[in-house]
Amino acid sequence: MGRKETKEAIADSRAGRVTRVGAVAKLLVELNADDVLAETAAAGG
Repeated sequence: MGRKETKEAIADSRAGRVTRVGAVAKLLVELNADDVLAETAAAGG
């Protein structure tokens, strides 16, 4: 998975997230976790 594909996957995973999460802090934790998972997947892990 290339860098562009990774960024697109992250953007897709974030679509509609704001309406499902009540607290900003919780949203930031989830977004950070998504980034870590996407980077790990991109690295082949």
